[in-house]
Amino acid sequence: MCGTHRRQHLAGKPLTEVRSKRTSEELAHIKKTGLSFCRSCEEELSISEFQVSDRGTPALDCKDCKAAKHVERMYGLPRESFAALLALQGGGCAICGAVEAGYGRRWHIDHDHDCCPGERSCGQCVRGILCLTCNARGLPWYEGLPEYMKTIGSINEYVKNPPGTKLR
Repeated sequence: MCGTHRRQHLAGKPLTEVRSKRTSEELAHIKKTGLSFCRSCEEELSISEFQVSDRGTPALDCKDCKAAKHVERMYGLPRESFAALLALQGGGCAICGAVEAGYGRRWHIDHDHDCCPGERSCGQCVRGILCLTCNARGLPWYEGLPEYMKTIGSINEYVKNPPGTKLR
């Protein structure tokens, strides 16, 4: 049993397929062309679309596929549902309408913390997709206000009737 399978076995987890490493031919092709193959979307993309290790080896998944896997694992929101929700919101932040996630970052998934406290979500309590500013600064500040001070109509409407409920 290899080290990866031994750790899975000791943790009581089912044994999974160990991800393959790139062959020397693949690495030579990447170095020569500047293109790498993503195992998830099965497209050959520029090496700039991948995270690259200190040794110069690109990851097996491109940045977009890695982000989509993260969103599905953390929030139970598959890539198709994410795209549908973003389209339902008009292609931007559900609160402010910004069409960019902000500061060169990716979109943030907002979920109801009364249902799922913490970072992860069951997928049923996803409220919407927000920009960095609304998710990290605006909404937490607003939700911490006393009820009599919550007078911003667009945020009240978002919390009361989030776009994520329309997908369920």
